[in-house]
Amino acid sequence: GEARRGGGGGSIQQALARADPAVLKLARKQRMNTDVRRAIFSVLMTANDVINGYERLMSLNLDERQQREIVHVIVRCCSASKDYNIYFAELSTHLCTNKPSFRFTYQLALWDLLKELEAFSARKLNNLAHLFAHLVLYSSLPLVVIRVVDFMSLSDEGILFFNVFFQALLCHGGDNKEGARRVARAFNYTGGSKHFP
Repeated sequence: GEARRGGGGGSIQQALARADPAVLKLARKQRMNTDVRRAIFSVLMTANDVINGYERLMSLNLDERQQREIVHVIVRCCSASKDYNIYFAELSTHLCTNKPSFRFTYQLALWDLLKELEAFSARKLNNLAHLFAHLVLYSSLPLVVIRVVDFMSLSDEGILFFNVFFQALLCHGGDNKEGARRVARAFNYTGGSKHFP
């Protein structure tokens, strides 16, 4: 299968061999339809914390194309959570901080999401709005990534998504001076990298 084509196939197969069968069953239920996605899902679901999750993801030795699947699986898991789970946001920020190429992948994931907001339930929209607000708040994404949005023609789902997004962005910085600085930085940060035209 896919895991045998270059970039860390052995590590993927080892991760799957060690994975809890119940987690792999859940992965299939969540439509994780490749060995790479199932291995990533297993790591995400069984990591002790953000650092452990990051280190175990890196130990899969994925090539650049396969690494993009990490973002896909995180976004899928975050949206599927019964309640918003900040673990996925903190792991995403850690990925972007340590491997800046993830920033562009998250940007593309957000743009894909914005094209299909009508397909998501209110719970999923809430979870994903919090995830992407966190990425903006902690400088993993610049706020200008939403420049593609026509706010005058938003659907009801779009209105819900951006209500939650901006509320999270403005209110989750913290209620002290550092929190206020974090929010200000989010509004001033324009990307400053080749990944953000």
